[in-house]
Parts: sequence; structure tokens; C-alpha cells
Amino acid sequence: MKKRWCFIVLLAVLFSTACQKVKIGFSVTEDDNPFWLPLYKGMREKAQELGVEVIIRDTKLDVNVQISDIEDFIATGCKVVIIHPYDRDAVIPYVEKARAKGVKVFAYDTELPGADVYCGFDNEAGGKAIGAMAGAWINERLDGKGVAAILSYPPIPALDQRGKGIMEGILEVAPETRIAGFFTAGLINQGLEEGKRLMRDIPDVNVVAGINDAGVLGVYQTMVNEGWGDRNIGLFGCDAVKDALEAIGGNTLYRGTIYLDTEKMGHAIIEAAVDIVKGKKYNQLIRYELTRITEENCGQYLE
Repeated sequence: MKKRWCFIVLLAVLFSTACQKVKIGFSVTEDDNPFWLPLYKGMREKAQELGVEVIIRDTKLDVNVQISDIEDFIATGCKVVIIHPYDRDAVIPYVEKARAKGVKVFAYDTELPGADVYCGFDNEAGGKAIGAMAGAWINERLDGKGVAAILSYPPIPALDQRGKGIMEGILEVAPETRIAGFFTAGLINQGLEEGKRLMRDIPDVNVVAGINDAGVLGVYQTMVNEGWGDRNIGLFGCDAVKDALEAIGGNTLYRGTIYLDTEKMGHAIIEAAVDIVKGKKYNQLIRYELTRITEENCGQYLE
């Protein structure tokens, strides 16, 4: 009787464990950027389809919050932790801590030593694509003699690399362009503020190329507010958010952006996470495909 009871208890434990959803934690540096919304949608859709749970937490640009979230993901049984690091060096020890507990780690947009999977942007190639788009416009509209400002974000190494790639891309295509300054703007409010400084410090600026649409949209709004909306200026970003696409299609200063299929990326991340948990073959490198969008083709992305 005792053996039968033990067997029943064991079956109950095994059944309970099998019924528990696999949990996947995603620590995001900040999610004020509308870029994240389709990524979250894709992740949640695929998680529901595959019967797993995805938990998303915004660190609000606070490394201590991020570390606390990662520790909580580990402690509460997440099988996979996805980290979009605000301070790369600060979170590296927690990658090691997670893996020591059997938790798989995905590095999002910034490479982390020891991570099982890298997913996100090829920042060097992406930056050059943004810059090349701006350089082509400089050659066509400014006879190759642009005065360019670049919006980067040095606190995050991956975005700093993207900003440097923008400069390289511009100079490869339009080598006579003068790179007049770097400014820090990854969010709309930062772009609004840096836009004022940019206009004051570089009054002859005719090109602004940024690491994402959010910062560039802030500069765009500042320029329009200050009466620069009819000037021969080209603004270029990345992410193809709706406001940027509408501005590009509306014959404004906003001339181009890079489209990333973030919803598709969300699907791919969850699929890889489930495969790695199940011990199946998984994709160790998941990168966005890059598509340039200008006035000529933006209509199809607004639909």
C-alpha cells in the first residue's frame, strides 16, 4: 500500500511539473519607444500558440532594476531569460549566474559573453544602411556636399556602434559630406531637446541621421516648430514606426527609415526559446532583415 501511495504521489508531481508553463523573462532597457510594440505582439502571439508564458519588464534605464529583474526571473523559474542590457558590464555576472542555475540566456541587441543566443540588430551593418540612405540623398539633392549631424546613444555600446556605422555609411557614399556633430538621442523627448542644440550649434545643417526613428522624430518636430519645415533638409532614422512613415509619405523633411519586421522577430525569439528548453536544435543567431524605406515605397508599409 505504501509503495502504491508513493507511486501515486510521484505521478502527481510529474503531472504537475508537466502542466507548468515554461516561463520566459524579457528584461528591456526601456520601452517608451513604439518600436517595441510589434515585437511584444509577436512574442505574445507565439507564446500563446506554443503554450508558454512570456514576462516582459521595463527597467526604465536603471541598471539596478534590470539586475533585480534578472535575479527575479531566475528565482521564479524562468527557463530562458532575454536581456536587452542597459549596462553590459554590470549584467555579465548575472548571465553567468543564470547559466549556473540551468537558465538559458538570450542577448538582445548587445552581445553578452556566455549567452546561448544573440538576437536583434546587426548594428554595424544597420548603421551603414542608414548612413548610405542619407548619403544617396546628399548626392541627389545636395550635389554630394552635405553638412550632417548624427544622433547616437553612447550609454548603450550597441547603439554607439550603430551611430558610428551611420557616419561610415554617409562618408562611403557621399565622401565630401562634413560630419558636423554627434548628439545623444534615442527617445522622442531627447530628440526634442537635442534638436534645439543641434539647430543652434550647426545652423547650416542639412542632414540628420539617427540610430532610430524616436530620436529623429523629436528633432523633426523641433525643426517644424522652429519654422524649418520648408528647408532642403533630410532626416533619416530606423525602425519604420508609424509616425516616421507618415512623415516620409507626406513630403516633409523626413526622407527615409529602415524597416525591421519586429513582429516576425518576436515569433523567432520565442520559437528558439522553446526549442532550446526542449533540447532541440535551435538558432543561435537571430538577426533582423533590413529594408530601406523612402517616399517611393513607404505606402506599402503604411497599409
